[in-house]
Amino acid sequence: MGRRRGKWCLIKYIERVKAASGLVRDCEGEMMWEKLWMEFSQTARGGKLTEEAAQSQWNSWVAAVNNKTAKASNVMFDYDGPQGKLRIWVKTADKLIYRSSYMKEKEIYCEGETTKKATEEDIDKLRPELLQNHGANMSFDEIAPVLAQSGKDAFASNDGFMLDILDLQPDMQDMGEDEEPEAAAEGEKKEPDAPKVWVERDRVVSASLRAAKSQNAVFVTKGLEQLQKQEQAEKEILAEMGEKQQEHMAGELKMWRVRLEAMAICFRDKDAEALKRFIARFTSVEAADASMPDQPVRMGACPPCELYAKLKTVDALEECAGKYQNATTPQHVKDVSSMLNDYKAPLQQLLQGATRAERSIKAAREQMKRASAKQAAQENKKGQTGAKSSESPALFDQGVAAAKQIRILEPAEVGSAQVDFQVLFIVKATSIVKDVSGSVASEHDGFKATFNIGRASSKGMRASKQIPETGGGDVFEKKVQEIFKDSNKLQLQADQCEGLKKHMMTSSFGIDVGYDKVSCEPACMSALRLTLEGTRTVVMTDWLQLVGFMQRQGVAAPIPPVRQAAFLRSMSPEMLKQYMDEASLWTSTLNAGDMIYVPFGFLTGELCTVLTFGLRMPVIVKASADPNLMGSIDKKLTEAEQTLAGAKEDAVKARLTTEVSVLKELKKAMCVADAGAAPPPVAAP
Repeated sequence: MGRRRGKWCLIKYIERVKAASGLVRDCEGEMMWEKLWMEFSQTARGGKLTEEAAQSQWNSWVAAVNNKTAKASNVMFDYDGPQGKLRIWVKTADKLIYRSSYMKEKEIYCEGETTKKATEEDIDKLRPELLQNHGANMSFDEIAPVLAQSGKDAFASNDGFMLDILDLQPDMQDMGEDEEPEAAAEGEKKEPDAPKVWVERDRVVSASLRAAKSQNAVFVTKGLEQLQKQEQAEKEILAEMGEKQQEHMAGELKMWRVRLEAMAICFRDKDAEALKRFIARFTSVEAADASMPDQPVRMGACPPCELYAKLKTVDALEECAGKYQNATTPQHVKDVSSMLNDYKAPLQQLLQGATRAERSIKAAREQMKRASAKQAAQENKKGQTGAKSSESPALFDQGVAAAKQIRILEPAEVGSAQVDFQVLFIVKATSIVKDVSGSVASEHDGFKATFNIGRASSKGMRASKQIPETGGGDVFEKKVQEIFKDSNKLQLQADQCEGLKKHMMTSSFGIDVGYDKVSCEPACMSALRLTLEGTRTVVMTDWLQLVGFMQRQGVAAPIPPVRQAAFLRSMSPEMLKQYMDEASLWTSTLNAGDMIYVPFGFLTGELCTVLTFGLRMPVIVKASADPNLMGSIDKKLTEAEQTLAGAKEDAVKARLTTEVSVLKELKKAMCVADAGAAPPPVAAP
């Protein structure tokens, strides 16, 4: 006698929100194939087994599987390893998890017949039914192997271990002897079968076939049009791109070419054999091991789309549509329609991929064009800036051409030639360069190294650094004394003026290539500058003559050295000509070994074409050597004090305060140096 199925009087659909917390004990494991097990077994978590012990354990598991004793040996396995290799479940961890959960649950609740006014006797009678069949096919030993083999699809369908709710109903043979089978079915009524709907088969088939052919024709036409346009676009793009650009975009171009090749085979050639060979080109790449290859993979080995293996030529669509004529039921029509969609899906992926490839290539080309245009604009701007910077100011062009040449003397001529310290002159001091360079080598070389680092980031710079008393500057001083030994108009030290001593120290100076500025000596003091290496052109003028000219041009006082230098450098050729008609402009080209004397207050414009280094030594000119010198210092002092009164920045105030102090000390030193002259009173700085 067969089993009679129960009938539920009530079915409920329930949704609930469940919050819970507690302790969960998990036993974790992993499905491992042989190579993975051998690696795992040698780790600390795997027991640090020897290779022989690990292989022996694996062989025992394989034997249990082959002998069909895996269930008895608690060995769970499947064949989902690489290339279908055997995998064994290996325990990897035991975990105790303190878990808090907030879950939304859905369930179907089936309720059987309800007994009203039930007694304890009724409950005792139903209890065996509640406990019956729960254990059948539901123990862990039964379910775990199925879960291991089925994986994520274990609950997708009833595979034989999932409990059927109807199995909870008692079998006929388990009923009491006093119960009749018909009694259990009391009140049951057979539900009538749903009436069958008659379908006009010929009409449905004809309409489906007509619609499919129309859709296929439109699909094929659009595919051919896209193929033709993209092949033409490919030719144009390759013609416009240079070899370097094609090399940079090799991946995108290869991918596009592969997709166009597949489109040509499927839509235009309709060659099934060629399509099989095309698909086979990529099958080996897809089937390769997941590890990274040792050798580079050539461009163009990537499949054209995800469903490339299911690609078919478009004539297969016509063949598939013809199967509508074989349909005899509505389900057959649905099956053919589904088959058509499956045929079209890879082709649609192919068309979409080709469109994306073309767009990405065009977008990349536009980006490269913008980058090239931006770079060209920067180069053009840089060229214009370079051309502009290469244009020398008129001071170093027309000024040098029309200025007076500075007098050049040999060392022997300095004493006998009655040197005029009111104007510039150059002494050919090549003979002292070697000795002076050697004496200051340590300090000067350090300055040169620092200067070279600085000019790498700041082009066209100029800098200087004082040489301490122990740095060898005394040798330069002695050599200068030897040259000017027959002249009693210079003093190289300020013995009685302590505030001036630190400003009388010898210093190294460096001028970078491209320097074309105008400046004056610190505190406008007189100085000797010896060029040790390099070449530069100088253009010089007296500051009093320049200030007078500026005032005649309408420039209001005070006119500090910064404004004087800017005005002189920015003079136009016409203004330079006018200035040279009213004042003096001096010029010369200084080479290594040339030592130039710079009188008090002179401004110097320098155009440096070769990296230049040298030494500077401030000097004190006796008042008797230059009748106008004391008046010039007084005017410079007045100018500095006026500028200081209007200064607002702390750095400017500090510099001007020092300059005022130096000028006052300089006046005192000049009077002390001049024999028979009494020093004038000097106010506190």
